[in-house]
Parts: sequence; C-alpha cells; structure tokens
Amino acid sequence: MNLVSEHTATDAIIRTAPDADVCVTRPIIVVGSGPVGARFVHDLLNRQPGAHVILIGNEPYSPYNRIQLAAVLMGDVDESNISLTLPDNSQHPNFSYRVNTVTAINRSEKTVCLSDGCKISYAQLVLSVGARAHLPDIPGVDMKGIYTFRNMKDTVHLSARLAAARRILIVGGGLLGLEAARALSQLNTHVTLIQQGPTLMNRQLHPEAAVCLQRKIEALGIIVKTEVGVRAINGDDCVSGVTLRDGSVLECDTVVLCAGITPNVELARSAGLAVGRGIVVNESLQTADPDIFALGECCEFDGTTYGLVAPGLEQAAVVSGVICGDETRYRGSLAATRLKVVDAFVSSMGQINELRPKPQQYELTWASPKNEQYRKIVVHKGRIIGACCLGEWSEHSRILESFRRQRQVFFWQRWWFSLSGKLWFSGQSDNLISWPDNAVVCQCQSVDKGTLIKAVGQGCASIVELQSATGAGTVCGSCKPMLAQLAGNKTDTRETGTHFLLLMSILAVLVAVLIMTVPEAQKAVSVQSVSWFEGIWADKFAKQVTGFTLMGLTTFGLMLSFRKRLDWQWMGQFSYWRLLHSGLGLVCISTLILHTGFHLGANLNQALMINFLSIVVLGAVAGLSIALSHRLQPCRVQSVRRFWSFAHILVAWPLPILLGLHVLSVYYF
Repeated sequence: MNLVSEHTATDAIIRTAPDADVCVTRPIIVVGSGPVGARFVHDLLNRQPGAHVILIGNEPYSPYNRIQLAAVLMGDVDESNISLTLPDNSQHPNFSYRVNTVTAINRSEKTVCLSDGCKISYAQLVLSVGARAHLPDIPGVDMKGIYTFRNMKDTVHLSARLAAARRILIVGGGLLGLEAARALSQLNTHVTLIQQGPTLMNRQLHPEAAVCLQRKIEALGIIVKTEVGVRAINGDDCVSGVTLRDGSVLECDTVVLCAGITPNVELARSAGLAVGRGIVVNESLQTADPDIFALGECCEFDGTTYGLVAPGLEQAAVVSGVICGDETRYRGSLAATRLKVVDAFVSSMGQINELRPKPQQYELTWASPKNEQYRKIVVHKGRIIGACCLGEWSEHSRILESFRRQRQVFFWQRWWFSLSGKLWFSGQSDNLISWPDNAVVCQCQSVDKGTLIKAVGQGCASIVELQSATGAGTVCGSCKPMLAQLAGNKTDTRETGTHFLLLMSILAVLVAVLIMTVPEAQKAVSVQSVSWFEGIWADKFAKQVTGFTLMGLTTFGLMLSFRKRLDWQWMGQFSYWRLLHSGLGLVCISTLILHTGFHLGANLNQALMINFLSIVVLGAVAGLSIALSHRLQPCRVQSVRRFWSFAHILVAWPLPILLGLHVLSVYYF
C-alpha cells in the first residue's frame, strides 16, 4: 500500500501554526480514517455536499479496510485493493484529508492540537479512533518476536517476520486468532493456536459447531489447544517459548497476540469526557460534550462496546443524521460475525450460548454430519435473537437480515427448519426481488435493497458499477450473487420445458371444465346397448382398477413435491420432475372421468371431487404462471408464482384424509 500525503482542498484547510490565530470558519473534524470514519464522511457529504469536513488519520497509509488484512497477509489480495475511497474534491471542494495525530482536545476553545504543533478549530468533532490489540499482563510480553494483528503496520511486520519464523504461536481462538491462523498456516510454518476458553469462538458458536470447526482447523496441520492460557513468555531478548498455566512449555520463535481489543479512550479522557470501557455516548452518540461525538469501536453505548465494523457503520449514519438536524436516535446494534476458515463458512449472530429459559423461546438445531454442516437458531416471541452456522447456508443473508430487522418467524418455519435446516422454502430466501426495500443486502457496508434499486435506476447495469456506486460487495464479496440479480443482466428467464408445461396446464383446465359441465353419464336400459365407457365407470371391478390407479397416481404426484421441499438433489433436476408432475396431473384427471363417469357425487364423495378438481385447477394455474413468467414484469414474477403454488399446496392438504375416508366408506358399507 502506498504511503500518502495530505489530501486537501485549499478552502477546506482550517488550521494555524502554533502562534497563529484560529480561523473563524469552523469545520467538522473526524479523527480516525478507518472504515467507520470514512463511512461517516461519505454519509455526511452525501447529505451536505458543500460541508467543510477534515478527516485526520494517524497511519502513513491511505485509508484501508482492515477486514481484509488476513487476505493481504496470505497474498490473496494486494494492498492497493483494500484502499477505501475518499470523497472526490471536484464534487466536495471543502473536504480534506490529513495524516497526523491528534494529541489533545481543547473543549473551551473547540480546537484540536496535532503532533506537528498545528491547531485546528471545529464546529463538531467526531471521534472514530477505534481500538488497539489487547496486551495481556504477563512476563515477557514486550520482548522481540511478539506481534499483534490489528492494522496494516502489524501486517507489514508479520510479513517481514515470516521469512525467519519457524514456529508460530497464536494466542486467542476468537475471530482475530482464527483469521491469523488461516493466514499464517499457508506459509509453510508450524502454527499452534491456544484458546483459554473451552472451545474456539466460544462466545459466538455453539459447542457442537465449535468442535466441528476445530477438526477443520486441525486438518490443516494447525495444533489447537483449548482451556489453557499463557503464564509467561520465555526468552532472554527474543522469544524462545511460552509457559502455559498448566506448567507445560511450548517452543516457538514468534508469538501473535489475538486476545481481544482495548478501545482507545485516552484522548477523550484527557479532554474530561466520560469514559468507561469506551467513550460514553447517549442516543445521539454525543459524549458529555454535545459538540463531540464518538462512534465505532471506541464508543460505549448503554454499557456496551462493539468490536465489529457493522455497528460502527450504523452509528455513522446516526451521527450524520444528527449533525444534519434529523431526529435520529441510536438504539444499539445486533452484533454478527462471519468469516471463512479452512474453506468453511462460519457465522454467528446474537445470543447463542448460556441462554436463560424464557417463555416462548425455542432453540432449534439442524446438522448434517456427512456434509460437516451445523445450524442453530434461537427464536423468542417469533423473532430470531441468535443464530450460528458452520458450513455453507444459502439462507444466511436472509437470516442475518431477519435477525437485524427482527422480522417475524412463524411456527411452520420453525418446523421446516427442524426438518430441512431452512426457514424458507426453496427459492424464497435467494430471491432478492421479494425482499423489502429496507432489507440489508450487504452487511459489511450496511447497504440495503432500496439503495441498490435506486442505483440501478440511475443507470448501474453491472456488478462493478453497483459496487462503485454503493460500496456493496467490496469487502467479503458474499453478496455478489444478489447484486447480480439487480445488475440488469439480460438473460432468458424461461423455464425448462415451457411449451410442454403450458400445454399440460391448458389441457388440465379444459378437462376440469369438461367434468363440471358435461351431464352425468347414464346407465343403458339394456345390457345389449352398454357402451365401452359405461363398461368402465359402472363396472365394479373396472371401477376398483381405475380407483386404485387414481389413488396411486395421486400419491406419486404428491411425493414428487418432496424433490423441491426437501431439496433432494439426488433426484436430479427439479424442472424435469415438475414437467412429470404436470403430465401426471392431466393423467389423473382423465382417469377421474373413467372412474366417475362425470358424476360429481354427493356428501363425502362430492367434497372429495371438489377438492380434487380444485387441486388440478390451481395446479394448472400455477403451471401457467411458471410457463408464462417470462412475459411478466420481473418484480411480479416471484409473487405471482408463489401465490398460485401456495394455493395449489394448500388445497392439497385435505386430499389424503378425504381419500382415506372415501376408501373406508366404500369397503365398510
């Protein structure tokens, strides 16, 4: 990553030399150029393009996204590819960026002092100073060979150390520790990871999922030790090993400390602002001084600090709204983490472990040992309050969106999750068009569907253009498949076998109308004039044959739906089974004519006939909606198809009961 010089606009620099007077024009100063500080600047300038804003960062690198530091360490991503985009001075001439360190805040004068002796006045001050790696209080922690993994400087130092490192010890089995282990294990070094807790990511993952994760980590050759901590770091001048709390000694020449973070509160404390674990803020994210705000990892709201980027991005939107005069209030954030370890997707959100029993609280789990997949959701009063998974989960984005927005989860969804590991039927969770506009699509950058739709309306016609306009998909990239749905890619949306499905659906409707309108067949007066048709529907043996044939075909047709509902991939492509299902429907209703002779029956038989015809007609309409979906507006396709498919399934539920009662009544009487 290139070292940067000051990025300024001449009419935006409001600063003085030590002996000069402070300029009367007071800008908004943002201290901290990480993802949260940069997002705040963009949000504010989007609202007020002409605002005077100074962004101050204390690292000699262009602002970057530290979420991708592990990828940089592995060499998967170049340093230049994780740079954050700063506002364009041609559009925002009063914006400036400076590389410096704020050493003090003078609240009475409303100025900040810089390490180079300059003094800058402010109208509002936004502290986004982040956090630093926590250094445990153990002997030897300050000797050579001890590293942290928190920023670009740490990454550069670790990269330089790897040429000489042979045995690396990683302290901490949380998110940072796993990212470091994943990065360092690919560089032909002996890596050991120790975790003081009982399992890896013990605060985020259920123990069963954590055990599966540990097996995957160990499969890479990484040694994992849990329920053990470091008592001391051994060595004279350089690290030679560590002594664990159980008395054992591990040899190593490099120690990477990933044992949590400590919010940077020193600047705020020296200015007389209230601090706890972080800088204490109210619902407007104001500190004890109403003109000073704090956001991101350094702030503490309602006794809670957040060590993740997503809550900071939410806070950035709140502060920009407050400064612009909106009645915006911060209510806290729902924390969620996700990463990819050993090619295994790991995610956790909300409350998972050590839950206290509550009324209307359900803990639901699903596991596939064969595929090494584990999923758990916790539902309280119909809302998801926690979830975790190990392994790919196609519904993850929708689960996370429902968790953050606290959307309703119904009892049949809980039942379906227990059976299939999914909350929605196939296709419902992946279809972005059906999501509400305020649903968050890109969790890393907090970009909702409405913002993406607006960008598409303004001419964005590719994933790259959507990324450039909104920032979505520029961090982890997991939302790119959803961006593709909105990117304007013109593809043929016709289903396989459209013409056959259309034909079967039309014929099924015509036959159903025929049954309801053609007069009932009458028995012949003389046996000599019995037609072949009467010989089938009126003959007891033939009637049994057609009846059991019809029941068998109906049962087989109902079983075909399991291919989609249970996502049985071994049954082959679903579209072909759907064509078979439609053809089977036409055969069934034709057999029904042979069985009944156009008689609609009475009482129970009439109810069965009405139910059967309703299933066929609604199924045919569902087939028509699928076959003609390419002619519908894209925003209506899924809603139309889902409505008629659901109606078809709904009316099918009474059929087994009615059919059973019909068979019982025939043979009993």
